Amino acid sequence: MQFRLAKSNELEMVKNFYYKLIDDMQDSPYHPMWAKDIYPSESMLKDAVFKQELYILTEENVIIGSMILNSECIDGYASVPWQINASANEVAIIHAFGVTPEKHGTGCAKIMVDEALKIAASNGIKAVRLDALKHNIPAQKFYSKAGFTHVATVNMFYEDTGWKDFLMYEYLL
Repeated sequence: MQFRLAKSNELEMVKNFYYKLIDDMQDSPYHPMWAKDIYPSESMLKDAVFKQELYILTEENVIIGSMILNSECIDGYASVPWQINASANEVAIIHAFGVTPEKHGTGCAKIMVDEALKIAASNGIKAVRLDALKHNIPAQKFYSKAGFTHVATVNMFYEDTGWKDFLMYEYLL
């Protein structure tokens, strides 16, 4: 397995990874509620590749996991009582974190999160933050096991989910 930045010529492959993930998770009780061309949108993915913020985990040249790591967040993050007071450039946010269902439970997600934490630490980041839908129990268990602290539950709006409760997690570096 290889964890690395996605390249611009891989954009279509990344988009297809997310489309397949959305299709494969459609009937799961833990569906991330993502929608094709809404979240993650093609423009979001293209922008993340251009800014070198989109990471992929590959196995035999096939994408089995993907995430965006940057400091961008929606307004709902501002109301959270984070463990540490940090400016936007001192925080990294994990977005669009997904692993193909065939690889769930194999350690792929752990590899990706560990690498994201290393990248953040090497860039002087103080904390890594993310959110998980309240109904996504496997994600909540994973983030807790990975060392993230649940700091709040916030009702937030995303284009793909509408208004939903999200558990807010933070990992201090």
